Amino acid sequence: MIWFFLAGWLQEFLVTINVRLIIRKKELMTSVISTVTTAIYMYVLYNIVQEAIGWLAILLYSLGVGLGAYMSMRVKLKHD
Repeated sequence: MIWFFLAGWLQEFLVTINVRLIIRKKELMTSVISTVTTAIYMYVLYNIVQEAIGWLAILLYSLGVGLGAYMSMRVKLKHD
């Protein structure tokens, strides 16, 4: 079940970096990151629905999303 936390963290980390790249008009990187984050989200959603894992998986995923948002804002990008 820890993978739900890690998937949430990775997805939100990439989403937040993606937003920062959109602001900088980095079209190619934005497209790549958008594709990866969508795949992660759909895989997690599929597993939660398919396996009927329940609230614990959703909570772990959500906690990972929160931590991913925090950590991605702490990362320095070029020209920050």
